[in-house]
Amino acid sequence: MINVLPLLLILILIFLNDIKDYFFDWIYLDSSHEYKETLKELDAVKLKMKPEGLICGHDFAPNPKHKHHGVAKAINKWLGVNKDYKLYIRDNHSQWIIKRK
Repeated sequence: MINVLPLLLILILIFLNDIKDYFFDWIYLDSSHEYKETLKELDAVKLKMKPEGLICGHDFAPNPKHKHHGVAKAINKWLGVNKDYKLYIRDNHSQWIIKRK
């Protein structure tokens, strides 16, 4: 079976490259749930968001044994580098929102 997720990420990055910066009010990320891919997605959407824009998603699983832990790991790493952003909302259904401080 072919793994289409790397192709999907490439297509997303190509699409975002054609979008002007500061275009989106919000984006909802829900793709591979893998650490490296989620980190690339966060980096890719950063410049595409309006200053008050929201980066949203789900499957924030802080437990390293959870199958979607890559999302939480990537968000925490990304926030450590992008200190002007903050994880504002995380509910018991693993929904999350990142916004500029």
